[in-house]
Amino acid sequence: MKKSEKIEIGKTCAYKVLNEGKSYADLEFIIFNGENFSKDILKKYIALYIENESKENPENPIISQYERHRAAVLERTSFRLTLANIMRSSVEEFKESLTSLTDNQIASRLKALKKGLQDEPEKADVIYGYIAAIDDLKKEKTKANEKTSSRGVFEDHLDDIIDLYLSSDVINPAKLRIDPKIMPTTTFVSRLKDVEEDIKEGGTKYPEDVKTKVKVLDAAVTARQKSVKDLIIQISDYVLNGINKSGRTEPFTMFDYYSLTKYSVDDLAKTALTLSRGNKDELQGCATILASFRDRVFKSDRRITKEQIMQYQYTENGRILFSDEVDDIIAYLAANNIPLTQKTYQGAYHEYVNGRLQIKHI
Repeated sequence: MKKSEKIEIGKTCAYKVLNEGKSYADLEFIIFNGENFSKDILKKYIALYIENESKENPENPIISQYERHRAAVLERTSFRLTLANIMRSSVEEFKESLTSLTDNQIASRLKALKKGLQDEPEKADVIYGYIAAIDDLKKEKTKANEKTSSRGVFEDHLDDIIDLYLSSDVINPAKLRIDPKIMPTTTFVSRLKDVEEDIKEGGTKYPEDVKTKVKVLDAAVTARQKSVKDLIIQISDYVLNGINKSGRTEPFTMFDYYSLTKYSVDDLAKTALTLSRGNKDELQGCATILASFRDRVFKSDRRITKEQIMQYQYTENGRILFSDEVDDIIAYLAANNIPLTQKTYQGAYHEYVNGRLQIKHI
């Protein structure tokens, strides 16, 4: 894309944010030259427009308006982790608030409290109460993790998790949605690899019945991986060369993808990589193509609602859908277990307005 085109997009976005009150997230649903862009990209285009305008038209009031907007955003989003700010809450309120924070955020608060001990030692007794709240939470998390990741939990629920795999639309066990109250999926996969290593080395760390069950699961995974080989080759060809529709070749969309399979793009891409290790000539290129499709298309997609669809109507050749038509498309996606996202809706819309999707009265 030319720099002038980026500047023009940035100009449009700047006026929508500053004069129409749109959020950066809102901008992601607007079509520019037939494309959507992420909010981070659009922020860069806005900055590019402001930079260009500062040189060519420095008196434009949009420049100062933009600077005020940036300052206001920074003021809203910044939280100074000072001792005074932390101590505005009681120790009990502080401890409760910790449960919704990440480990890094908790570490930042601990750092601020320790700095407070150095700067205001006269408040040490009170500060230690807040530090103790953090220590208590860490101990609680450690106990919970030990309980969740224990061998006993893994072995007790192995049969249920195998059944879950066999009934799920996943290829790799890492994509399973295991109830976190039972065991996080990452913990299960780690334990699974540990058992597989014990089997490989002929060890005695795990009982034979557990090893047998893991072998059953591994065999099911291998069979499922091999069963999607042709699908991987087919979809890779569509991604690379386009898909034939009504006698002409068109770009392959997320709607096309989910119309062919319910496996996630990431799951299929990782399976392609796994299979390519044993069949490099045929599948190495497929693994690369699917990884690119995942990073370029799948990861930039996002869930949407009907309200967002109606507010930012996607059009083709000026064809705007009525509310009941949008309802029909949404119902079609739901009936076919296709997630309602920006790209699946646009793909379904394209098929509908071109007469290839009969969805009335679903």
